[in-house]
Amino acid sequence: MLTKYVERVIEIADQGLVALPERVNTLRAARDRIQANAATLRSVPDTYTADIESTEKLISAVVDASMVDDAALAGIDWTIPRTQRAADEDARSATEAMAAAVDRIDEMIGGVIASTAEATVLGMQEKFGKVVVEYAAGLKLAAEWPTESARLLASAKVRATLAARHELRGQLDSMLLVRECLRSLGYRSTVDEAGEFGLLTNLSEVWPRGTRSTATSPPWRDGDRFDWFLSSGGRAWLPTVPEQDALFNEVDGPGIAAAAANRRAYSGMVTGGGSAPQPSYMQPAVEITTNPSRPPVTPRAKELGERFFGKTTDDE
Repeated sequence: MLTKYVERVIEIADQGLVALPERVNTLRAARDRIQANAATLRSVPDTYTADIESTEKLISAVVDASMVDDAALAGIDWTIPRTQRAADEDARSATEAMAAAVDRIDEMIGGVIASTAEATVLGMQEKFGKVVVEYAAGLKLAAEWPTESARLLASAKVRATLAARHELRGQLDSMLLVRECLRSLGYRSTVDEAGEFGLLTNLSEVWPRGTRSTATSPPWRDGDRFDWFLSSGGRAWLPTVPEQDALFNEVDGPGIAAAAANRRAYSGMVTGGGSAPQPSYMQPAVEITTNPSRPPVTPRAKELGERFFGKTTDDE
């Protein structure tokens, strides 16, 4: 069974907004044929022989044409009983085998989509950039012509741009959804875990990190977050994982590296036999000697000592 993420990617691909590998279409066609044969078996079980042969040929074609990256299909027992048992029993066995074939092909479709995620994102980037520009222009005009009555006085070009906003927004949402589905399938940044650079290249400029808090309402309030980002100077993009990682390392990398170096230095002082630096109020004002040596005795001190205490054994 296809996962919901794979289903949504395929659904949006069918709308023409994203191009998937031809292998996906080949596997989908095989899947549809097998399901059609299974439906025929359930409705007319006495025709199972021809349907079984058709399905076996189709499965063999998929395997022989190397339509998959591994030998997963070859590992399934495609043997369909050809005994003299009742037709309905043979048909049931054939239907179960076909169901197993569909499940395996679904897994392969998901695997192909996940393994080619980067190519899919690259294929959407140009269209995404153009649609963002057109949509942002529509947002600007919407602010200049805020009411329907005012828009009646606008030029035909302005009205057309305003009218296209909803369709453009739908395309943007679909492409962003594909990117999110691919992220759920494992195609995600390995360093930008918070997604700081997943949608905008300049999120911290538009929405400074120091102002983000769950205790306060976001700056777009009850409005649309994406619209607010674009209207506030946000630069939207649809990055591949390497592109997102590279921007993260360029912007946040130096600070993270410095913090990591400080942590390593501190840890090394503690675990390496040293000690962590003490605050000034804990440090002694003068150096304390644990084993002080006997200070030298001056002649005058020796004379006074002998006068009051007599000679000591150390003086002899």
